[in-house]
Amino acid sequence: MGDKFFEPKYKEDDLRPKMSAAEFDYERWRGDYFIGVSVRYDDKETFYKMLRRYCVGWCYSIDCHIRPQTESIAVMLNYNIDGEDDIGWFHIPFWILIQDNLDKLFDGVEVPAKIIKQYRQTL
Repeated sequence: MGDKFFEPKYKEDDLRPKMSAAEFDYERWRGDYFIGVSVRYDDKETFYKMLRRYCVGWCYSIDCHIRPQTESIAVMLNYNIDGEDDIGWFHIPFWILIQDNLDKLFDGVEVPAKIIKQYRQTL
């Protein structure tokens, strides 16, 4: 497991843009089945580095026509498998954004106040 005290260091060009929810379609859905790319949350540093390297954009999961979720964002990755570019997406729960200070990576994302309050109550 990675360092639970890892603190991301952001640069101006780290912001990932909000995308149209229409881009998050069934053909690109990967869940946690990305070949050669770990989308596990348990290693904060590795997860952050993966997002900086492969993430091309995001949208609110509730806006997705396929697999909508209410308390997360959908994140699109563009990654390379055996020399072939592939694109896919998965969900990141709001609580992960708060816990790992990842909200600063996604341009314009707003975590609902009730989620922030629930998270703070668990500390």
